[in-house]
Amino acid sequence: MKALFFGFCIGIATYPMVGFSEDWTPRPTFSVEGSNYIETLTFISGISYGLAASKKELTLAGLGNFYCYPEESDVDSKVLFDLLNKRLSGDHTSEEIINTVTSQLKEKYPCNK
Repeated sequence: MKALFFGFCIGIATYPMVGFSEDWTPRPTFSVEGSNYIETLTFISGISYGLAASKKELTLAGLGNFYCYPEESDVDSKVLFDLLNKRLSGDHTSEEIINTVTSQLKEKYPCNK
């Protein structure tokens, strides 16, 4: 069971890299509550999946989101690392990272309604 979970985590961590140039490698300037590199990638990937799932549900319900990403695609891990690396360095709590993601998405991709 542990091997299955570990394989799932690695798959999630590396999935967002599919479709990008082979030159892009995540280089976080921060960690999450003492996490290592792979755990940080997994955490950020999870945020990306959560944002995609909430966008889908909000769209189905005819509701707006708190940010308006200009692309038809979802906010992926690369976008999140770019946003977070500009604001964070060192070790941070998961709450600090989520708050930074939220504020940066609202600031960079505001909805003009």
